[in-house]
Amino acid sequence: MPRRKDPRIPDAVLDQLLAGADAKTVFDPNGLLDDLRKALAERVLNAEMDHHLAGEEPGKEPRLCFMWAL
Repeated sequence: MPRRKDPRIPDAVLDQLLAGADAKTVFDPNGLLDDLRKALAERVLNAEMDHHLAGEEPGKEPRLCFMWAL
């Protein structure tokens, strides 16, 4: 029998996220999954911006960077 891998997200964290939520509505539009996706995207974008701004030298003109979606 294959051995079960340890979960990347501990069960205690998942229990905390699901506390007070109806498990049937997790995948609904504007449900828990959408809220998690938005929160993670916001955190990643904020971290990227912090990293970008930390690399700028004071008094130096910031470079313009453009990202094109394909």
